[in-house]
Amino acid sequence: MVKINSGGSAASVKKAKPKGPSQPTEADDAKPGEKFKAPAAPETWEPISLDFPTLTAQKITLEEAAKNGTSFCAECEAQAANVSTPAVSEAVPTTASGFSNFLQNGLNNAKQRRENPDPNDKGYKPKTDELLSIESKEDYFDPSPNDSVKFGIGLQNKILDDDILFYGDKDNNLKIGHREASISHGYSYDPEKGEHEISLIKFEGKISAVEGNLKGNALNGLVEATAHGEVLSAKGTFTPLSVIHSATKTEIKSEVGVEANLVKGEIGGQINITPKTIYDNTIGSVVGFFSPKSKYAKAPKWADHGIVIGGKAEAGIGAAAKAHASAKVENGVASAEIGLKAGFGPMAGFKLLLGIK
Repeated sequence: MVKINSGGSAASVKKAKPKGPSQPTEADDAKPGEKFKAPAAPETWEPISLDFPTLTAQKITLEEAAKNGTSFCAECEAQAANVSTPAVSEAVPTTASGFSNFLQNGLNNAKQRRENPDPNDKGYKPKTDELLSIESKEDYFDPSPNDSVKFGIGLQNKILDDDILFYGDKDNNLKIGHREASISHGYSYDPEKGEHEISLIKFEGKISAVEGNLKGNALNGLVEATAHGEVLSAKGTFTPLSVIHSATKTEIKSEVGVEANLVKGEIGGQINITPKTIYDNTIGSVVGFFSPKSKYAKAPKWADHGIVIGGKAEAGIGAAAKAHASAKVENGVASAEIGLKAGFGPMAGFKLLLGIK
């Protein structure tokens, strides 16, 4: 017998094994659009019309701009301004600021020297650096060499030493707007003429636009070298009264002189023979080699006095004038004299010195 729509055959039927429900997944708490991104809109292309004459002109413009570094649009101009302009603007303020600092430092240094002068420069000081001088000079008055040998000693009081701008220290410096003045008294003897001269009082003054000094030493101060230069300087001397005496004459003299230099230079060197330099270069060197910090490696400063042997050479371009008035008795004959001499051009001279310090 056949059953229709009976739900299966006569075979045994397996029991159903349904699965239990699984644990639910965590709810999506992300912000909208964070995990799922909307697809990008499809790109659409618009037809571009090519204008070859315009493009050619633009090409030429760009090439010229590249060669000359010329900005050709607002954005490029702004970019160029951000790159190049600050470099220039920084350089100008830096230069201006540096020059301003340079001036201010010079003013401050000059003010400090003015308010705190070196105590060693105050009052009268003995002039003993030229006890013996041998000089040969071609001055502005006479191009032929004038030789002289003199022994001398004196006192000098520096009453003015001032600058508008000052840089450096006492030995190595640059002075701008320098001025100085001094009063001195001295005695000299000329062995060739047999003349004794006493300068009862002498005034000296000098101004210079620019002036510089350099000084160095070696061998613990045994050897010393100096250099001095002036630009646009003027020097004046006034000796109201001096007395000259020899075996044949007695003269009372008054003299005034002015010297102006476009440029003038001087170099010098000397050997300082003192107990200090001798000790420092002999015993002191040995002590210092084994014990550099020993107080016996150097002699005390008070021992730095002795004999100085040196020389100076100078040269310049400028002009000078000198006037004098004198009254004298020579070989029993009284006379009076007024003289004036002037000259200009190059000047050069050399001097050997023997003195003490």
